[in-house]
Amino acid sequence: MVWVGAGMIALGLYGFVATLQPDANFGRILAAYGGVFVAGSRA
Repeated sequence: MVWVGAGMIALGLYGFVATLQPDANFGRILAAYGGVFVAGSRA
């Protein structure tokens, strides 16, 4: 159960830090990374 809480906090912090990025195209970069991650997970 501790791992679930730690994972939720880590994901929340990751999302918060992503909002602080100054690059206007960061959302596209994040989406591309997410697509690669999903494709790798399915493979």
